[in-house]
Amino acid sequence: MEKELYIRRHKDYAVFSKIFAGPVDDNTKQIIINLFNSLIVFAKEIQDDSLKNSLEFVINFLQKNNEEELNRIYTSLFVSGGYGKIICPVESIYLENTGLVMGEKRDTVLEIYAKNKLSLAETFKEQEDHIAAEFSYISMKNKEILADDYSNQMLDDNIYEQYDFIKEHILPLIHYLILDLKKYDNSKFYYETAYIIKKYIEYDFIKSYE
Repeated sequence: MEKELYIRRHKDYAVFSKIFAGPVDDNTKQIIINLFNSLIVFAKEIQDDSLKNSLEFVINFLQKNNEEELNRIYTSLFVSGGYGKIICPVESIYLENTGLVMGEKRDTVLEIYAKNKLSLAETFKEQEDHIAAEFSYISMKNKEILADDYSNQMLDDNIYEQYDFIKEHILPLIHYLILDLKKYDNSKFYYETAYIIKKYIEYDFIKSYE
């Protein structure tokens, strides 16, 4: 049962990373739809109508919009500022007062990655405290657990490191990102998706270990 939990987290956080790493292509679109359909079952079980409604909105939106339109939306939000602001989902922007992209938050997560002997894929062009990179880090930490020689102490340390990283880095970042997306995302796709991911984290991780 526990192994299934870590497999699920490894896969799900990889999906979350893809959502913000670049425009959603047809393959990623179907992966998101499949994941969010499974989460609707969970939302019904816990009677969270707000989560259920957001999941249904995103699934419906993806089914109605093709790859070209999804590319346009991503570009408008995160590249060109076509909706009124270029949104840069990195910690240094949202969690520091300097407004600099390469800030202390970036240095902090870079040290964490180095300590864990992890590095970003060469194809990933954003900086280390980008939300896609941070989701990828959690995905990889869960993949580590699946190794056959993983001890109980290593497991405890790993879970603590994930919990601490989510609480100190991902949740504060996604909180402020949601505020910006609510204001600037005319499509509501990324706003609703970010809200869903925040809820996922709160149910799956934070409430499990507090």
